[in-house]
Amino acid sequence: MKNYDGIDLLMTPDGDLDLGSNGDINNTEKDQIASLQQKIISLLKSETGDWIDHPTLAVNLNSFIGEPNTRENAKRMETQIKNALIGTKIVEKQDLRVRVNAVGQTRVAIEIVVSARPTAFNSISRELEMTFFFSSSDGRVNWSPRSFGGI
Repeated sequence: MKNYDGIDLLMTPDGDLDLGSNGDINNTEKDQIASLQQKIISLLKSETGDWIDHPTLAVNLNSFIGEPNTRENAKRMETQIKNALIGTKIVEKQDLRVRVNAVGQTRVAIEIVVSARPTAFNSISRELEMTFFFSSSDGRVNWSPRSFGGI
């Protein structure tokens, strides 16, 4: 179990910079596991070519647009997500679990669980759990705030 704490600029769920009431840009210093959450969110929403400095940094969930919700596609999606998170060294292989389950004809729930070390600088007391919803009809990825720890 690794310490995934980090300090980064704090982003809103829409990807904008988070501004404090005084107009200053907030960061993840108060809850440093938020840095990991933001990296996972960004990677899941990214397609190849989105990042100028890292053109291959992406999960490419849009490759599943128009695909049926089958067990085979769920496994392919799990593999794609794991490969991206591990390949970019965002998460260690032994700390990562990914599950994809159909929740509708064109929607899947993506559960990402990271075994991360609780520290005085993060809000987790056990694993970091994040749930996303992906629509194979339009390619949208939504994050569920049901997640434990972080932002």
